Amino acid sequence: LVLTEGVIPYLTTEDVAALANDLASRPAVRNWVVDYFSPDTYKYRKHVAIKQLKHAPFRFWPADFSGFFAEHGWKAAEARYLVDEGERLGRPMRLPFFLTLAFGLKAVLTPRAKRGNPRTFAGFVLMEPVRVA
Repeated sequence: LVLTEGVIPYLTTEDVAALANDLASRPAVRNWVVDYFSPDTYKYRKHVAIKQLKHAPFRFWPADFSGFFAEHGWKAAEARYLVDEGERLGRPMRLPFFLTLAFGLKAVLTPRAKRGNPRTFAGFVLMEPVRVA
């Protein structure tokens, strides 16, 4: 198992591709845990949080998370989201007031089909290699 929690978002797309290819080429690597952020989370980080987090910018912005990893030999076996896991463990996430307000406004002002699910804004994905026989 390779665990890259807190690493992938800060690498460039080229670096993540190289790492994914390298890990996929190693038969001993059976699983890889990677951070997941929804497209809405990336938008927030890019536009709102950029001032607060200017010294820790996300550099990996895949347009299609699953598609990116599939191109480099990986598929998702399981996804777990921070909100759900926090509740399951009795440690619910507390969001700042402005985020709670923003999610509430978005829910009211955005058509249901385009809203997204704020419960799935961030998590971890257990990846497994796609081995060609």
